[in-house]
Amino acid sequence: MGNAMTDSFLFKDVFGDVEMMKIWDDRNWLQKWLDVEVALAEAEAEIGVVPQKAADEIGRRANMAILHHEKIKERFDQLGHPLMALIKVLQEVCEDGAGEFIHWGATTQDIMDTALVLQIKESLIIIDRELSSILTILKELAKVHRDTIMVGRTHGQQALPITFGFKVVVWCKELQRHKERLVECRKRVLAGQLSGAVGTMASFGKKGFEIQHIMMKKLGLDVPDITWHSARDRVSEIINILNMISSSFGKIAKEIILLQKNEFDELEESSMVEKISSSTMPHKKNPSTCETVVALSKMIQALSCLSSEIMRPEHERDNILLKCEWMLLPQFFVMFGAIMKHSSKVLYGLKINKEQMKKNLEITGGLILSEQVMLQLSKKLGRQKSHEIVKNLAKKSLRENISFEEVLSNDPQILEYVTKGEIKELINPYSYTGLSSLFVDKIVAELDSSGY
Repeated sequence: MGNAMTDSFLFKDVFGDVEMMKIWDDRNWLQKWLDVEVALAEAEAEIGVVPQKAADEIGRRANMAILHHEKIKERFDQLGHPLMALIKVLQEVCEDGAGEFIHWGATTQDIMDTALVLQIKESLIIIDRELSSILTILKELAKVHRDTIMVGRTHGQQALPITFGFKVVVWCKELQRHKERLVECRKRVLAGQLSGAVGTMASFGKKGFEIQHIMMKKLGLDVPDITWHSARDRVSEIINILNMISSSFGKIAKEIILLQKNEFDELEESSMVEKISSSTMPHKKNPSTCETVVALSKMIQALSCLSSEIMRPEHERDNILLKCEWMLLPQFFVMFGAIMKHSSKVLYGLKINKEQMKKNLEITGGLILSEQVMLQLSKKLGRQKSHEIVKNLAKKSLRENISFEEVLSNDPQILEYVTKGEIKELINPYSYTGLSSLFVDKIVAELDSSGY
């Protein structure tokens, strides 16, 4: 078993995602350093700073498939410097002295920051794909349950009727806004780094800007306007956006947990036939995947607190906070990948108990429609006076355990303005879902036009 849950052979698929693990494992991390070194050498060769022959040789050898990671670790233990350990091993396999031209003019953080951005870019491809897939699942769920009536709750109490489709499209728009945030942040986050020891490009001379542009074009990254060695807002921004997204999934999962309680019984997380919820209580149907999503969202929230700390480096560079990033980002992205994987599974197989939703509308004996009664009465008596009358009648209904319809139908003051037939219609939940179904139509149409 690994020291972290994402490394555990038993728990890694619960706390992590295989695709994200591959992006953030040591081998890909080192390969990204090599890719950046190759792009730097090729850019410098194009304008004559290093020999083309040397750049070609570096490109041929800079591959983790032919470099021994055990040897890299051995050099790291000797030197105490991860990038120089890699460069030394690469230098040893380069022929004709080409190894002398590796890392020409760059500083370690140039390479590691740019590699970091390449990993983030790879991760965003997966995140965008999964978000789109989840939005499609939710859109179809909303369409099916456009008119599925249920209780809307505020402050943990029954409030007014809504439709389940309405609840789902609220989730849809929240996730769609997150997708927009991810698109908007790319121009800031996906910028590489090449600026030398303190960011002034002194080691590159007047050719610095040209080298930088060629290098970033090769890597498919934006060119930074100035060094960000000590300006970590780019990293912090992506962490905070992903934290927001994980919080949204945590909220949705928590809602499913709440509505799966026996006392509600409106939603149910699908489960495998052989899945065991309890080791001792055979009847249990625990929402274990939703529980995992909520737990992961809390862990990600805790990790994201470091995003504000890394924005406070000292002077022109600060290796203390960089080491915080090295620990934070792989774990953060791997757990975030797990949140998306589990959320997709839950939402795709979500069971909706329409009949129980109808039954729960009847629990208060019509009190859930008190607003509609009050508004109808307000047409004759005014809003404030009507509110007071209906409030007192609602209290009577609860105190004497009499249905709200019966209380209203036996009150002379109410009958002076509303007939018994009108009362029956006023406390019909189907008559007071507002524009729930139209909101579903509106949001589904927007999602259709966006390609979900």
